[in-house]
Amino acid sequence: MKVFLKKNKLNHLEPTNIDSQNAIAKLVVGQVVTCDIKQPRNIKHHRKMFALLGLVFDNQSRYKSVNDLLTEIKLKTGHYKEHITTKGKIVYVPKSIAFENMKQLEFNEFYELAVNLCLDHFLTDTTREILDKELEGFY
Repeated sequence: MKVFLKKNKLNHLEPTNIDSQNAIAKLVVGQVVTCDIKQPRNIKHHRKMFALLGLVFDNQSRYKSVNDLLTEIKLKTGHYKEHITTKGKIVYVPKSIAFENMKQLEFNEFYELAVNLCLDHFLTDTTREILDKELEGFY
């Protein structure tokens, strides 16, 4: 079972939602459990990335979908792995940016590379300051 907890002022972990609260309530007092502590990715930052993709997609005509655009950004920023086919050809396979596949620090780096790429190749008449202002409500 997966639970979401936050640390309170008393240095205790407490559930952050009803499902986590119910899962903890099922435990017997004194029961020992194990857990892996992971800090989840910032959902607002993820939404900001997709707001950036939407903005770029709406201002271009080359890519047929946001996913095609995202694939291009992943390839151009080096967020891929190399795969060698049975015929010896190297192909580049974009890596996932899903929450479970990428930590927040890595996502921060990817986002910065993506922003710079978008400004250099798609939003060439826009400055970083203007872009940040446009995306402000998503973070």
